[in-house]
Amino acid sequence: VHCVVVLLGVAPPLLAQEPVDYAKHIKPILKARCYTCHGALKQKAKLRLDTVQLMRDGGAIMAGDDMASALIERVTTKDADRRMPPASEGEPLTAAQIELLKRWIRGGAKGIASEKPEPDPREHWAFRTIERPKVPSVKNQAWVRNP
Repeated sequence: VHCVVVLLGVAPPLLAQEPVDYAKHIKPILKARCYTCHGALKQKAKLRLDTVQLMRDGGAIMAGDDMASALIERVTTKDADRRMPPASEGEPLTAAQIELLKRWIRGGAKGIASEKPEPDPREHWAFRTIERPKVPSVKNQAWVRNP
């Protein structure tokens, strides 16, 4: 007799020898759990986590050294006041998510070459002030039939 347990919404754990893919494994964790405070709208502690370069520039990750990476320190700390995400934002990351982050960082924290930061939604055209466009000039004023 075989017993199979299916957990809906939970990705199967990676085998230890499988490489961690940033776009497939890491970015979804960060987007779901970190962008609220460290994304396009808000950058608490002046830190953005929506691109690998921004994580490096902000000191969140040290490629190749997971234990020297502030990101790992903050998601694994037992100090409730320092743990990320904070209790007000939900449960801590799972052990599997933390292990993925550690493996990715130990593997060099490779990202997407052409990765761009998420655009600030407040910059969308729908939120901009309406301005009357400049009236174009014409070569022959006799052609103009309205103001």
